[in-house]
Amino acid sequence: MSAGLLLGAALAQDAGLSLLFLVNDPEGLLQGEPQLTLTDAAGRVSTYSPRDNGMLPDIAEGDGLYAQPILGLQGVRVEVTITDGQRSWQDSGTISIDSKTPMLLVQLGADGSLEFSDSPPASVGPEDGGERPEVVGSDARAQLRWGYWLWAVMMAAGGVVLARWLLRLRERAQAPARLAVETPIVVSRRIASADRDAVCAALVEAHRVVVVGPAQPGTIACLDAHPLPGELVAAVEALALSPGRSPALLITDPGLLAPGADPVAALERLVAGRFPLVVVASS
Repeated sequence: MSAGLLLGAALAQDAGLSLLFLVNDPEGLLQGEPQLTLTDAAGRVSTYSPRDNGMLPDIAEGDGLYAQPILGLQGVRVEVTITDGQRSWQDSGTISIDSKTPMLLVQLGADGSLEFSDSPPASVGPEDGGERPEVVGSDARAQLRWGYWLWAVMMAAGGVVLARWLLRLRERAQAPARLAVETPIVVSRRIASADRDAVCAALVEAHRVVVVGPAQPGTIACLDAHPLPGELVAAVEALALSPGRSPALLITDPGLLAPGADPVAALERLVAGRFPLVVVASS
């Protein structure tokens, strides 16, 4: 689910700035996994857990460079707080949007300061010549850019698959259990707009009529914008359980149904003749 949410934020035109955030700890100051808190120019506070595990968009495990993709920042000015549970580093900086891969790197200082940069460090790894892996200069930027965009493509592909699955799940209504009784079949009708008032008046005399479209005398308006076929059927079935005349469904404006390949046909399949369904043809 989180992949779908991230994709939605990335694709929205007004989602804000996306970037790769890097936490560099060349002196090994962190005593545990870092927790990152960002406050953007709009005052929104977000918390992240950068990782140095070699999993995209991180490029090497244990090199002291922690990577975290950030989506949806409002503005280029950001306040940064990093903590490992023992101590904290806090400062504010500006994100450069000139690079092909927007990037903000903060380097932890022994005095609790943060040094901001829009490029990877000249070298990645311990300054004391320890055993952690090292990536130098332009190779670091190239690998980080490659990791960032490969991560973005993977998230996009996963998000598309998830979104399609969720849409199918929403549109798929559960079939009711079959009972050993004969239910009269009510044929759905599609009528011309000129016949709308007369047909509506006839329906109101015999049924409680739920209408999607402009309000009609004696009908029950649907208050939701662009309801799914399954949501309409569920509402009419719930109405049928309450005391009163049997329900009917009148669609006076098919354009108000949720967008789909053919929402009217989907509605007719779900109703399946269990109650009157009348659709006014689009003019």
